[in-house]
This record gives sequence, C-alpha cells and structure tokens, in this order.
Amino acid sequence: MLRRSGKILLCAALLLLQLDGLLGYRQAFAAAAVAPKIVAGYYHTASLVSSGEVYSWGYGDRGQLGDGTWNTRTTPVMAKNLNHVIDIHSGVRSSMALRQDGTVWTWGANENGQLGIGTITNVNAPAQVPGLSGIKAISGGLAYHGMALSENGTVWTWGKNDNGELGNGTTIQQNSPVLVAGLSDVTAIAAGGYYSLALKSDGTVWAWGVNGSGELGDGTTTDRHVPVQVAGLTDVMAIAAGGSHSLAIKQDGTVWAWGNNTYGTLGDGTRTHRTRPVQVRNLQHIVAVAGGGYHSLAVDRAGNVWSWGDNSQQQLGLNSNASSLIPVPVPGIEHVREISAGGFHSVAMKKDGTVWGWGYNSGGQIGDGTYNNTRGIPTLTKAVLDTTSPDTGSGSLNPHSITSDSVALEWPKASDNMTEQHELQYLLYSSGSPNIGDVSQMERNGKPLENYAADHTGMVVNGLAAGTDHYFNVMVKDAVGRKSAYRMLKVTTLWPQIYSLTYDGNGHTAGNVPVSSGLFARGDEAVVAGNTGQLGKDGHVFDGWNTEADGSGIDYPAGGKLIFGTQDVTLYAQWKAIQAPTELKAVSYTPSHQSVGVEKDVTLQVVFNEEVTAMSGKSIAIRLASDHRVVETVDAGSVTILGNAASIDPLNDFDAGAAYYVEIEPGAFIGNHSGTGFAGIQGADAWSFTVREHEAPAYDTDLQALALRSSSGEVALSPVFARDHYDYKAQIASDTDRLTITAQVYDARSSVTASVYGEAGNLVWGPMALLSGQESPSFPVAVGSQAIEVVVTAPDGQHMKYRTTVIRASSGGGGGTPEEPEGSSPGGSGQGSAIPGPSGNAAPSNRVDVKVTINDESQEGMVTGLFHEANGHTVVSMKLDTAKLEARLETVDYNPVIVIALARPADQVSLETSGAALDLLNAKQGAIEIRSALGHFHVPAAVMASSRWRAPGSMDLPAADQISVTLTMAASDAAKVEAVKKAALQSGITLIGLPIEFDITAKAQDTALQLDPFPQYMKQRIIWPQGMPGRMTTAVLLDRNGSFHPIPTRFELKEDGSSEAILHSLSAGTIAFISYQVRVADVSFHWSKDAVNDLASRMILNGTGLAEGGTDTNANQPGAIHYAPNVQVSRAEFAAMIVRALGLDEVKDGVPAFRDVDAEDWHNGVITQAVQYGLLQGYEDGQFRPAQGITRQEAIAVMARVMELAGITSAVNEMEAAAILSPYQDREDLSDWATPAAAALVKQGIVLGSGAGLKPLQKLSRGEAAVMLQRLLKGSELID
Repeated sequence: MLRRSGKILLCAALLLLQLDGLLGYRQAFAAAAVAPKIVAGYYHTASLVSSGEVYSWGYGDRGQLGDGTWNTRTTPVMAKNLNHVIDIHSGVRSSMALRQDGTVWTWGANENGQLGIGTITNVNAPAQVPGLSGIKAISGGLAYHGMALSENGTVWTWGKNDNGELGNGTTIQQNSPVLVAGLSDVTAIAAGGYYSLALKSDGTVWAWGVNGSGELGDGTTTDRHVPVQVAGLTDVMAIAAGGSHSLAIKQDGTVWAWGNNTYGTLGDGTRTHRTRPVQVRNLQHIVAVAGGGYHSLAVDRAGNVWSWGDNSQQQLGLNSNASSLIPVPVPGIEHVREISAGGFHSVAMKKDGTVWGWGYNSGGQIGDGTYNNTRGIPTLTKAVLDTTSPDTGSGSLNPHSITSDSVALEWPKASDNMTEQHELQYLLYSSGSPNIGDVSQMERNGKPLENYAADHTGMVVNGLAAGTDHYFNVMVKDAVGRKSAYRMLKVTTLWPQIYSLTYDGNGHTAGNVPVSSGLFARGDEAVVAGNTGQLGKDGHVFDGWNTEADGSGIDYPAGGKLIFGTQDVTLYAQWKAIQAPTELKAVSYTPSHQSVGVEKDVTLQVVFNEEVTAMSGKSIAIRLASDHRVVETVDAGSVTILGNAASIDPLNDFDAGAAYYVEIEPGAFIGNHSGTGFAGIQGADAWSFTVREHEAPAYDTDLQALALRSSSGEVALSPVFARDHYDYKAQIASDTDRLTITAQVYDARSSVTASVYGEAGNLVWGPMALLSGQESPSFPVAVGSQAIEVVVTAPDGQHMKYRTTVIRASSGGGGGTPEEPEGSSPGGSGQGSAIPGPSGNAAPSNRVDVKVTINDESQEGMVTGLFHEANGHTVVSMKLDTAKLEARLETVDYNPVIVIALARPADQVSLETSGAALDLLNAKQGAIEIRSALGHFHVPAAVMASSRWRAPGSMDLPAADQISVTLTMAASDAAKVEAVKKAALQSGITLIGLPIEFDITAKAQDTALQLDPFPQYMKQRIIWPQGMPGRMTTAVLLDRNGSFHPIPTRFELKEDGSSEAILHSLSAGTIAFISYQVRVADVSFHWSKDAVNDLASRMILNGTGLAEGGTDTNANQPGAIHYAPNVQVSRAEFAAMIVRALGLDEVKDGVPAFRDVDAEDWHNGVITQAVQYGLLQGYEDGQFRPAQGITRQEAIAVMARVMELAGITSAVNEMEAAAILSPYQDREDLSDWATPAAAALVKQGIVLGSGAGLKPLQKLSRGEAAVMLQRLLKGSELID
C-alpha cells in the first residue's frame, strides 16, 4: 500500500478494481504495479492506472489532459510519453506527475509559471520540471502554483506568488522551483487556491500565503510569506486544501477545518469564517478528506462518503441543489477507498475498482462519455485503472508425497496491487503434455481440476496413472478477472508398491491362523477373515484382530474392511481372558475403622470391590460400644447405592464423645458381577469409630449487653439485643449528631473496642477501647448511613464482632453524607475524620459515579464507590449494600444480573460484598457484572456463594454474614508484566497488549478464606474501541508456576469497528492475550487441517514432535510440528486435550486418582483435574489405563459431560435418543451408558458419524478428536 498526499492526503489502502478496457490483456508475470489514484482539477479529472500511465478527461483547452492536443475529452485519454508514474496531482487547469525515479513532470496552463519549467508557455504534453530530484510527493490543488516534497523533508514551490504562497519570503512569481524558507521534517503537503499547507512529522500543520478569510489558521487574517504554525492543532495525520479553506484529520478520526465559510465548507453548521481550526460536525472514524472550490468531501473507515458546502452544481451528490452547512452522507455509493473534489464536481474510487463522478459536467469531467449536463448522483465513469495481473512471485509449484497414483502440490500465494491477497482466486490445471505454460495455453489445452477458490495454496491430486508424466500449472485471478500463470511443473508418478496381509495367532495354543494369498496396492481393500482356523488360547476367548499385538493399534472385526496404505499389514489375534467369579469384599469404610474425632452427623459409607445391589430384609445395625446397645437399625434395601459404594445416612446424630460400631448382616449386598453375597461383619473389631468431643471455648467472646445513647436517651436497636445475634439497625433524628456506646462482656478477661465506619467502609472514628459496662466518650454521627462495630477479643486471639448500622435522617438543608478526607484510601485507616468540622465545611469528596442496574432497571444507592490515587494509579473501591439488595430481590424473578458500571477510568477496580448478599443472589441464580475501562467481569453468584469458602486447614463453613468477598480487576503491576513477558518468551509466543488481573478473595473475621474450584464459568469481556491491537489467537492465564494455560476465547468484530474478546474462565488470576503461530506440518492435506491448526494456535493441541529443525531461534517462534492425525489418541492425551480446551489448570502435586497413574507421570495433573470436575472415569479395577487408545463411545461419553460444563444441555430422553440414532446401522453396538451421550452429541452436530455409522468400538484418532473438540467449543460459543 502506498501513502498519498495532496488532494486526498490520508494514507489509505488503495485496493481498486476496474472493468476490462483500454490497455488490452496482460498475462503471466506482470511487472510491479502501482496503486491507482484519481485527482480532480477545476474542470478536468486525471487518473493513475496500475501500470504507471496517466489517463485524463474533461476540458483540454490549456493542454491539461497531456495527450498532445488542446481538445476536450468525455472519456479517458493517455498522457503522451509518460510512464513509471507513482503519483499524480492537478492544478486549476494543469496536471502533474511524479515518476518512480523521483522526477516531476507537468503539463497544461502555465500563465503564472505553475508548471515550473522556466517559462510561462502552456504545454499539451508532459515536460520535466528542471532541478527537481529525490521527490516523494507533489501537490497542485485548485491553485496556480505547484509544490513538491523531497525525501529529506524539505519543500519546493513554484508559480504564482502574489500572496506569498511560495513561502520564500517574497511575493515574486517563480517560474522554476524555489526552496520554502525555514521548513523541514515535512511528511505531507497541500496546495490551496492562493496558499500552501505542510504537515510535519510531529503532527503539527504549517501554512503560508493568502489569509484574508483565515486560510492559514493562525488566528489572524494577515498574509504570511513564510510558514507559520496553525494554531492549536496537533496530532494530525492528514491534510487537504480547497480553494480557500483547509481540512485536517487527527489521529482520533475527527476532522478540523478553517478558512472561508461562505458556503458552509467548514461543516460546523455556520457560514462564519474561522481563523482557527474548528471541529467538523457529524464525522468520526474518517480516513480521507478532500477540499473542492467551495465544497468538501470525506470518507469514513466503513467506506461511506460525506459531503458539505456549496451544491449549486449538485457537487454534493444529493440529487438536489440544496447546499449543506454540515456533512451529510452521499447516497448510492459505498465501499469507497479514495475521493477528490474539483471546482464544481466530485469523483470517488470504490473497493471494486470502479470510478464514480457527480456534479458539474460541462466539459466531460465526469468521464461517462457525456458533457454539457450535471450529474446529481454518483455516476459510473468509463475509467479503467487496473491494467495489471496478479504477481506470482517465484511462480513455482512444489510437489511432494508422490505415489503411483497421486501427488500433493503446493504453491506460494500471489499478490496484487488492488485485490487483497486472501481474495485472490486459484485454479489448478493438468495436462498429459507440456502445453499449459501460460494463461491462454491453460484455458485452451488444460483440464481444470476444481473450481476457482480464494486463498487456495495446495491440493492433492488423486487418480493418476502410474509411472506416467503429468503436467500441472496454476492460474491466479484477481477481483477484476485478470489472470496470471505460475510455472508449469512436470511430475512423474511412481510404479505401484505391492503389499501383503498376514495373520498372527498372538500366542494361540490351538487351531490355525487364516492365510491371505492376495497382493494389494495402496488404496486396495481386503475383507478381514474370521476365526476360520478355530484358533484357541487357554483361559481366553477370541476377540477379533488388531494391528498391534498389545491391542493398541486399530481394531478389525471379522468381515471388516481393511484399506491398505503404504506398508505390509499384520493382524494379531486378540484374546479376552475368561473372568472367574470373584468373592464380594469390602475394600474400605468411611469413617475408617477406629477413627476418632468423627462429626456427629457423619454419613456412613462402605466401598466394595465391585458394583453391588442392596437386599431388602437384611439389616445394618449401629451399636453403642459402651454397652453394645443397638441405637439404630437400617434396612439394607433403603441405603443409597452408587456403583460399588453403599451410603448409610443415620436418622439421628451421634452423641459427642461416644464410640460406636457397625454390623452388617450376611447377604445384605450381592455383587453384580460375581453374583456372590457379602459375608457381613459382626462385632466391634471390623468397623468402629468415636465421635468428636464438644470443644468448650476457653474464653467467652459474647456480649452480655449493648446500648447506644444520644442526648435524648437510649437509641432503640432492631432487633432487641441478644448475645447470639451480631447485626443490628438503628435510626436517629437529624438533630442527633453524637452518640455514646456501652458494651458489657460475660468474660472479664476479654477486651472491647468500638469503631465507626462511613457508608463507603472508610474508618471515621476509633478504634476506641471500652470498659465493660461503662459508657464511652461521645463520637460524631454524620447524616446518612454509618456502621458501628464492636469487637470483643479474648486473650487467645479469638474474637467476635457486633455491627450496628445507624442511619441519621437528613434535615433537608445542605450537608449530606460526609466524604472521606483526600489522601485516605477507602476501607483504610486514614488519619483524621471526614466529619465536617466546627466551620461546617465538609472534607473534599472522592466519591465516584457508579451506575447500578438489575435486569436493566436502575438501582439508586445499592453500590457506593470511592477513589484514591496510589503511586500514580487510580484505585476505585466499591461496596454493595446487602439490605438494599435483599429488598430489591424480593420483587425480581430468577436470573437477575447486577450490572455495576463505572464511568471513571481506573487502574484498579474492586467490589466488596457480603457472603449473605451472594447467597441471596445465588438463590435466584443471579450474577454480578462489573464494567469499567479495564473490561467486564461477569461472575455467577454460585461461583462465590458462602458455602464455597473454607478457612485454611478447616472443613467448617464460616457464617455467611461473617464473610466479606471482594472482586477485583486491575492493570498488572510492573513485576507481573515482566513475569508475563518472561513466560511468553519461554513459550515462544507473541504477547499482545498488557495483562489484566481478575481476582476473587474473601475473609471471615480477618482470616483469609480459600475458594473451592469453580462449578461454572465466569465471563470476562475486554473491548478495544479502535479494533484489535494485533492478530490474537487466544487469551491465557498465568499460573503460579509462571506458565501459561489457554482460556476459551471468542473474538467478535462489532459494527462500530470495535473488537471484543469474550473469555470463559474457571479460575481467577493474571490474563494476557497472545498470538501463537505454529505450523502443523503433517495436516496440510488432511481433512482435520482446519480444526488442528485452529486448536494448536489456541495452545489446546500439542504435536508429537518438532519437524524441520525445531524452534526458530531468530523469531522465537516454534517451528513446524507433527500432529499425527491418523494415530490413535490415548486416554491420557484425550484428558489433556479436554482440560486445556476448557481452560482448566493442571493439578500440581495432586494425589493420583488411579492406581496405574503415578504422581511423577506427565498426565497425572490433567487426569486429576478432569476427575475432580467429573469429566473422566476409570475402570472397575481402579485403573485408568492412560496409554490405551480411547474408543469413540468413551470419548462421546466424556464429551457429553464436557457439554454440561460448557453450558450446552445434554439431556436426551430415551424416545428422542432412539429417533436421533435411528439412521446409524451400528447403533446397537453402543453401550447403554454411551447411548444418551451419543444422541446428545449427534443432536448438537458434534458427532456426525459416517456411511459406516458411529463406529462406537473403534479407537478415536487424533484428527477426529480435534474436529469433535472444535465443534463442541464453537457450539457452546466458547471460541469463534
């Protein structure tokens, strides 16, 4: 893409497509093309075509068309003797061009020396401007002078100079270029009617020349003969000049204008001339502007055109003559890439390459073949700007994997001057002769092997004759239809290899193995034999064939079809051991035998060595050990059976400190597999336990009495004080501004303190030590709400808090709730009180505006927030009012979402709420969502309800009203940023943007609590208003070991141009966004390619090893990896895929869940995590068999459990399941436990099956696993 200056000076991608036309047809290996361009003079239009020539149309009376005549043209004509042009511009009745060699050429009117060729004679063909070289941009505008910008940032001018528009300090006309005085570091230029503009690299704009209407924008109307800075304008990225007004685009996409405004050309809604820049109304996301004689144009990021100013000749394109003082959209044209404004007409180029014009057409300047008329709406012209074909680069086709009947072909992507690379279309041709070397030969002699396809760079060609020469070539086509050919390639196929099929008895002790006498080539099919030779093995039965002796290969049943690849095949007999009946035994008891400290409400459980059935009529007795008395008898038929576990829930609690034992009657349980009965247990020597003693506290931290008093007497508490109630409310009149407190303890050894906290949780008084039973000194009470907290502390550190919320009524006459003093952090212990002093002046407010809604209904006062500055960062702390939430939830249906929106930008945002509030919200299945400039933090109440918090080392649940939960999101600090960068470097990934912290913490009585694993996803949304800052592939979480693991991430592009990342995470922490580009070498032509590459870029899938030299140490990017898509996926590998796909972290140092998994095994962490979430199960013998290939039905069952966690319903009734699975012939092969799961996955489109059915007993391949997993993640909207 090229940067352009002049009439349209914004750097815009010029991807312009055109109709067939003037320069004829071009074929392969086109020369380097330039980006086309259009410019409008006062009464003519010029264009630059992609091959570097210039075409013009309109008035030619001064030679401005450059075709060697003085004629007017209504269709494009080519300028004579001019090529290799890279930029063009126009004057009032002149034109100019910049060649690739840095020289400038001009033609047309020259009465004022505006051609710069040393004379004042008009010329009708291009002439070189002497003395200019190393030029990178030109401008003539609607002016009688010219400008050129050098590579070194200096500016040259020539022509009319009555008002100092040449900037050399004089008003003398110059017929040859002169240097502008005192101007350097310029990046863009624009010539106005009688003045000039320049944009410097620092974003400032400089101007010189006429200034009668404020054209120079310096705040005066004084002409300037040398450059002066435009006042108050910075951060500019593009400029344009009209007849007597100026335009500029700032980096934020806004447009600013100054100068003459008689016709509303400034777009500010007035006709007032402006000597300083004013913002143009109605415009945002602007990428290009143009100034005409008395009107202006702009194009926005979406390709829409806006116009304003004079419309006497319908140059605004509105199909009327009504002028406009503000920008209005031009109807009937979209996807525009470049614009230009003439004296009284306008032109535009669209993305599809067409050129459109509207307005005054007296001399054919519209270019549609007509003249002496006016076009009120955009009209298609006859201009053809795309005259070059796509560039194929090396043009080489690369063959690999040549066999006797196939070859895989790859070719590099082509490029084009206008069509985006990913939109170029490719078509592969073949021939039996070397007669497809160029486009015409391919279309005449070749055979197309497919249809044109965009962004297509490879194909596997099958069905070729063996040992034969074949010729291939590729044709690439751009959006206009221009074509190029690659270099023809000759491929000789191999003679076919012959393979054999052998059967192996695999340790058989009787019978004979089948014999196959056939010879097979690749792709041939063989029918697998049955046990025709009566093979036998002691203690086993025949169980089919497998490609590996240990059964880890591919299973083949008798009569199945085996398709040959490129090697001999041996099938090994598989033997299934004949299981002898086992004895039913108990393997464990809970609580275990002789346990002490057992809870009084414990549930008893016995686990057997196989699944069991409980027998009614058989008894289970619980006896008191001290006298052997039966305290409870349970019928075995009433216990809860889950697989091999039986749970017994006694009706009554056990006595504290008492010892018990359990007796089970013989035959109470029957083994489902062995069919044998349980022998039972009798006496106290098999299963006994002792219940925990009451732990009487050494100290009493309860209050005996609590009272508040004002000058008017005792203040009523609600409810009335009781020692075991810890939360009260009280209301006082507006004239009560001080209170005292009296607290009396039971235990004289305990101490008492009192503190007062403001509405935002900030400490405003205390803590003050109290004497038991004695009244405290008085303390101030502010209007509004505050909390009085009394803490009783025992000598051993245990304590109890009593909290009273006091609300002082407002007098209605000023004052209000006092704010926290500046410099004190919310919730902290700032020095000094926020209470107004004797003068009546309150401390400065640091309250923030918080908008709270529940299901889109505003909630006043439910959340309060304060901010403070810390180390240069803004910190906002908010608190949720439990009482107000409770009152509001009484009128709300289920699934309420509390949205807390913070308008103030902050580096850290936190919300404090109580466990009781979260329980109220959880009862309604609600959620909390915090919205700030950092992002959106959406957390279901179920994730952080009070029942999910534990004190370290304790299984006791804290009381809900004692739990304080804090949600925090913050920009990562410098140390964390460095840790993320280090992890990115070590992982070979690219970090995009800065990380963000999301955290959920809680405490109870100053004790930090631990949160159980999340039962469902919480959602985060990160928004980039200006679009995504880079090519992201996923979000990741930095774990405690400094490693990344992926988070399911969906990226969305919004209509307003913003981008949004939606994250679903099952843990809090540091989140970063990355780009992970990894090439999977062996899936280029595999049907699972898209899924494998997608999941690999999201760090969900790993390869089986590096290919082609491993890691690229220069780019710090992983090299190509192998994935082996056809290889079976093991149960351990599948567990890892599932865990990573769901964004779960591996369990570090976890106790293995199965006896064949060791703590040191790489898969222990992922298997343990999957088991904790109920995603994976082992076998009846307590093994997981991690190395064994997972069958399709086992994978289906796991995926159904994943669906539930991902939020997709997997419930399918028996009748629905039968209907869904009816098309599959092998549905009867599904196990009963897999049938509902299979139906659910088929219903959701995650499992599709094939013509051969669902193949439930076949081992799942790595490619199939990738495709199923991607479908599931997309179906649940976890990824895009």
